[in-house]
Amino acid sequence: YFVARDHMGIIPLYMGWDKNGTFYVASELKALEGTCTKIELFPPGHYLHSSDGELKKWYSRDWMEYDAV
Repeated sequence: YFVARDHMGIIPLYMGWDKNGTFYVASELKALEGTCTKIELFPPGHYLHSSDGELKKWYSRDWMEYDAV
């Protein structure tokens, strides 16, 4: 699988794990509540691929730095 979040974080995305370690992803927190024992916010501008299971940053906002404005 391949999971990605938009660069600004406008659309929320959550990831969670149940007691057996099964991985879940949802755009609404309520979809994970009750099923997952651990829930985290998927960070904006990142992606995750099932081949390595590691979050990777694909977008950096240089305009957030004062010197870049």
